[in-house]
Amino acid sequence: MQFAVVAIFANLLPACSLICFLINIVKLKALKHEFHYKQRFFPDLAFGIGAFLGILEFISFLAVIVNVMIAYLASLSYKRLAT
Repeated sequence: MQFAVVAIFANLLPACSLICFLINIVKLKALKHEFHYKQRFFPDLAFGIGAFLGILEFISFLAVIVNVMIAYLASLSYKRLAT
């Protein structure tokens, strides 16, 4: 979810990347503290990321489209074309 927010809206709010980074640091510290007291099961071997690859590709494609539209609408060239 954070990848989608950063990929799509990073040019509107550059601090969004920093905010997501700080949130991830807090989450990792909480997970580290949790795993210190719990044992997990034996890990299973996985080949690739499975169905998430298609989701990430779609988010990346959507991010390109949205960022191009934001850049186009933020510029003044479309206003000159309309007149």
